[in-house]
Amino acid sequence: MRKSHGDRRQTNTRQRNWLIGLAILMAAWSILLQENSAAAAITLQQLVEQREVATHRQRNLIYNNDGADVLYGSSHTPAGLLAVRTNGVAGTQVDTINYTTRSSGFGLFTHNTQVGEIFTSTGGVYYNNMTQDLIDQGTDVLEVMVDFARDNDIEIFWSMRMNDTHDAGGDSGTYAFPQLKVEHPEWLMGTKTSHPSFGDWSAVDYGVQEVRDLALAYFTEVSQNYDIDGIELDFFRYPFFFRSHTSVGTATDADREKMTQLLRDIRTMTEQVGMQREKPILVSIRVPDSVELASDIGLDITQWMEEDLIDTMTVSGLYRTKHWEESVTLGHQYDVPVYAGLSESRMAGDAGTLRNSIEGYSARASGAWQEGVDGIYMFNYFNDNSELWNIVGSPETLAAKPKAYTTGARGVGFLSSAIVGGLNYLQRTVVSPERVMLISPGQTRTFQLSVGDDFSAPGPDGRFRLRLQMADLADVGDMEVRLNNQILTGGFTSGSYVDYLIDPSLVNQGWNDFVLNLNPSASLTATIQDLQLLVTLRPHVTPDPIVWDSFEVGNPPDASLGQYSQGNLVGTAPARGLFEGPWAKGSGTVDAAFEVVESGLTFDNIDARGGAVKFQHNAAAGETYSVKREFSRDALNEDDGLVYLRGLMSFDENFNTSLGSQALTGLLNAEEGDASVPWTIGVQWGFQGNGAGGVDAVLRARDNNPEVTVENFVLASNIDPGTHLFVMKVEIDPTGSSTDR
Repeated sequence: MRKSHGDRRQTNTRQRNWLIGLAILMAAWSILLQENSAAAAITLQQLVEQREVATHRQRNLIYNNDGADVLYGSSHTPAGLLAVRTNGVAGTQVDTINYTTRSSGFGLFTHNTQVGEIFTSTGGVYYNNMTQDLIDQGTDVLEVMVDFARDNDIEIFWSMRMNDTHDAGGDSGTYAFPQLKVEHPEWLMGTKTSHPSFGDWSAVDYGVQEVRDLALAYFTEVSQNYDIDGIELDFFRYPFFFRSHTSVGTATDADREKMTQLLRDIRTMTEQVGMQREKPILVSIRVPDSVELASDIGLDITQWMEEDLIDTMTVSGLYRTKHWEESVTLGHQYDVPVYAGLSESRMAGDAGTLRNSIEGYSARASGAWQEGVDGIYMFNYFNDNSELWNIVGSPETLAAKPKAYTTGARGVGFLSSAIVGGLNYLQRTVVSPERVMLISPGQTRTFQLSVGDDFSAPGPDGRFRLRLQMADLADVGDMEVRLNNQILTGGFTSGSYVDYLIDPSLVNQGWNDFVLNLNPSASLTATIQDLQLLVTLRPHVTPDPIVWDSFEVGNPPDASLGQYSQGNLVGTAPARGLFEGPWAKGSGTVDAAFEVVESGLTFDNIDARGGAVKFQHNAAAGETYSVKREFSRDALNEDDGLVYLRGLMSFDENFNTSLGSQALTGLLNAEEGDASVPWTIGVQWGFQGNGAGGVDAVLRARDNNPEVTVENFVLASNIDPGTHLFVMKVEIDPTGSSTDR
């Protein structure tokens, strides 16, 4: 029978007697340190030479598996554990796995420890915990991961969260609170009713000698008992180590020396164990990218590198304060490889969705590679079947991928709760919906983005689009936008966004400066809510699409008003009859949503060379209706690849002027959201309400990717009701090498 929360402490003697285990281990460790070096299998010099080689092996992509997979397996077996979030990374760009045997909180592990406490609880959210079942089968989670790594030629590190405080509340506080903390509340930063100013109350104080001794003991036990390649000290879970810091202050020199001595002891231990097993154990750290902030919380990173106490370093986690290149410069000064830590964005809404997308991660990785990092480190990303594992680990594989660059993915909010004056450590200009920036008339704002894409060499056709999310910008003409000192023109609005299409030749591979100037005569102070640089790519070979002349209309707030397109939609039929099929309802459209208006035609037989459609709105606001007819690509004039499409469309005084009210016609290769095509390509034109009491003539276009927002060009504003002529020139290369519109 699996142990419950109530009886696990009574039945597991080694958990109750952790001090005895610690004493035994430390005594054995003391004897080991005193052994003559001649008893070691290799000399320290030989080990150092091996360590140098291991340190500088290429780590393209490091996968931090935080160990929660132990809770989600459908079967409590090694195969069941690996199926949760590990099997899929085999054969990908992942060449290193950093595996955490939970350690939430301090000293509570899912590997078969004799020194710490084994987490066997099955209470609350932990009902599916397979820890004890694996141990009963003669293995444990870390042994399973080591075997997987060896079978797949992947490096494996054991990662320990230096001060995880998930146990400060909730189910973790009830079912995953270490006995160590129960017996020694004086080692904690606070109590349930008395919290420190920074960090959670259940954090352990590394100013206590016993806490540091235990940390060393945990690393020692794993290094001696498991065939790992290295250990990771994860200082980002969570970065609170000394009372001097958590009680509204900064760490002292004495604090930093205590933590540095722990690093010295860990390095000595790994060397002793490494000589015995004839294989180095690397020491890696995950730390803030600001050495100033790290020092103020008790981590003297520079001193560690000067003393050669660490081998590799991952920077960034809960926050990022500097550009990657500054950490790279520091690390490389001491011959320490530096990895860019990419954590999940915790922004809400569309901003978070964009940053957590494949395009968002691709941009972050591409920029980091451009700034010189030695590899990418993924944290809190657990879909082992994601295409990301075959993309972000190399600048070459990233080069052909769409990207969404932003000034910040993780946000900076945590800095305020990290240390007194936390935002003062921020040395990057960051704007996002959670950190907006005002721009007053006559004021200038400057932003920098590191871009890894290089469009100076032949490659896939690419397009850049600058997207600014703005509030209170009365007129897009009030703002001048410069990219690398070149003025961008043709800005167009789409809701709260202002978009600029950018000539790829204006974008540097490397740093790019975006300068926003608000005209002194502007009537309002505007708010910059986000800045995005979106990269889309068009393959050289365009597959033959099934193209429709498609009419779409969004529902206005007042459904009774209705909207419609009316008139001879094609005009004189182009030679060779481009439009061939009868009208048909579009995706999600019901027949009652549209009808033929006065044109001498019947609904059942609409000639492809004319006709008009009236849209009726009886559904909930926000829905879109469409009708379509087939367009034959085979009918193109292959001599010159030019097609002129002419369309008459009309609207009357009842057309709704609210934003989002639209009546459009044009060409689409498929209905929006059609999963049967790899992307939706199209050009549409027609009318939309401008939100200011008028109707605009608009052109809308989408290229290559259904996840890319439709581009919206305003051709004319506040046009009069009646019939309007649109003429579209379409250039198509009949060889299929490229398509321009």
